[in-house]
Amino acid sequence: MNIPSTLPISPKHAVIAAGIATVIVLNYEEILFFAPDFNSSVPPPMEEVASQSSAPQSPTAVRSPIERLQDSAQRGNVQDQLTLAIKCASGDGVTKDQAAASRWYSMAAHGGDVHAMYEVSLRYRHGHGFTRNNTEADAWRQRAAGTGHADASFEMAHVYGKVTSKGAVISQQNDKDSGESSRQLVLWLTRASESGSAAAKHELALVRLFGISKGGASGTSYLVPLPSFTASGIQLLTENAEAGYWESQHALAELYAEGVADIKPNQTESNKWWQRLDAQTEASVQARIGQRYLASDTNQYRAGNKWKGRNLSYNETNQVAFDWLGRAAIQADKNALWQLALMSYGGIGTPKNSARALQLHQKAAELGKVEAMYYLGSAYASGSGVQQDYASARDWLGRAASYEEAYGRNDFRPHAQNAIGVLYENGHGVGIDLMLAYAWYNLATVGGLSDASTNVRRVAALLTPEQLAEAQNLSRNWK
Repeated sequence: MNIPSTLPISPKHAVIAAGIATVIVLNYEEILFFAPDFNSSVPPPMEEVASQSSAPQSPTAVRSPIERLQDSAQRGNVQDQLTLAIKCASGDGVTKDQAAASRWYSMAAHGGDVHAMYEVSLRYRHGHGFTRNNTEADAWRQRAAGTGHADASFEMAHVYGKVTSKGAVISQQNDKDSGESSRQLVLWLTRASESGSAAAKHELALVRLFGISKGGASGTSYLVPLPSFTASGIQLLTENAEAGYWESQHALAELYAEGVADIKPNQTESNKWWQRLDAQTEASVQARIGQRYLASDTNQYRAGNKWKGRNLSYNETNQVAFDWLGRAAIQADKNALWQLALMSYGGIGTPKNSARALQLHQKAAELGKVEAMYYLGSAYASGSGVQQDYASARDWLGRAASYEEAYGRNDFRPHAQNAIGVLYENGHGVGIDLMLAYAWYNLATVGGLSDASTNVRRVAALLTPEQLAEAQNLSRNWK
């Protein structure tokens, strides 16, 4: 018996998520060297390579490009190790195998490739091809940062504090030595900036303008804004803004509108940067600007957002957000489409329109937005805003249960798995199958959905020992 890859959901368990906050840390121990398994995507032993290369080959024994690449990588060619890692991760010309990809990345990282070092850190962080190990993840990220990797250096800065529009705040776990934490924060922001990170350059400018505080306090003794810092901060912001970085353009527009420290109010300069910001055309940037202005809770909103120098009310800031997200959606940005669907469903920044929300969810789902896949499956199963259709529910819930984003992540997978379990327990659109119900509930529980554990216990009590063993085996072998 196999668990189907696409199944429907019970209406009573169609839980619609209204939004998800998404988000994107030192030890020098060596990673144990993992010798590759000898399969289609991993090279033969060195002894075999040597014997093959020394023996005369018949025309039928000519090695394929992949085999030659494997030979070269096994002999220590770092670039070929990296190439093989990428191929194994994507299934390009070889069997897709994340464990093999991680081993090749590890070999390239040991060989000194900075991009491989950072990739290894991410794979340990997310348990993608490696067993999750934060100690190894931290160690490899620091090595990548120390070798000049911009993203790794930027992440290292955030180990010591976070940067807001009003400067930096030292992280709570490091506030016992706030002076050293401040120095490390600035050090890593500087390195990341010099390695080409526009985001790090922007944050470094804000630190120089507003300083660093501890727990919200201001005017600290270990780093305060000085005139020289103010000048260099404005210089960094201006360089970044001229290069097109939208957050720096936004910051300059507001700084010149109000004035701060040595910066005198200058409406002409402020308007210039508002216009440059308004001219942003990249979909991902437009989506981020939209998120910047989105305010989902009217009770928590305090009129602080401004657009072109004008203070915005709750409704006005969401209208600005809706406009920017709409620009990105026209360019088929799945995140913008998903957010617009939520806004249309809730009447935020636009009149409430469930039919339009469903259409936007459909588009976002087709582009790979897993949250939208789950929403559609739930909607079709319950008939919420659309005619009940178990075939469509089965399709979209199945996609949500199996879809993988970067590094295998999918926060909605356990929710979809639990919903599929409800289907089989209650026979909604399919025959009742308690073993499959148990298997899906168990998968959801392993995936971190605590609510599913109650379902596991309930169904387990209805199974014979033999049925329970088979259901557990189904769950263990699910892919």
